[in-house]
Amino acid sequence: MPKLAKEILVPQAVLNEIRAGPENDPCRKAVDELPWLSVIKLEPPVSVAAAVQLGSGEAEVIEHTRRNPDYTAVIDDKAARRAAKVLGVKLIGTLGLIALAVRIGLIPSFPDAVGRLRNAGFYVDETTVETITLKMTGGNV
Repeated sequence: MPKLAKEILVPQAVLNEIRAGPENDPCRKAVDELPWLSVIKLEPPVSVAAAVQLGSGEAEVIEHTRRNPDYTAVIDDKAARRAAKVLGVKLIGTLGLIALAVRIGLIPSFPDAVGRLRNAGFYVDETTVETITLKMTGGNV
């Protein structure tokens, strides 16, 4: 991640959600070991209504990026992606980050990286994988 962006920010609500996850979750195990990760507290905080509609983590990511338009939100949740688009927030998903890493030579293989995500328990939408693969290959799979 640090080679993909100059700064990696995670709202406190996202960190709380990760830490509340299952003990065997790879993200939970790794989150406190990432020296390049900066935790931010949103001030003023998002509204309770926004947090209830999307979840506090997604709401804080969207709101931080809305307030700081030079940043790009990393969002996979479908409802949160829709909300971000409505608000004009720049966004990318995990698979988009992987495709970017492949494109600039940080990761050798998109299919292998997607397989590792799946093996770690990350839900991967097959239609999204196919769409990104087509874009990466110029429609030649």
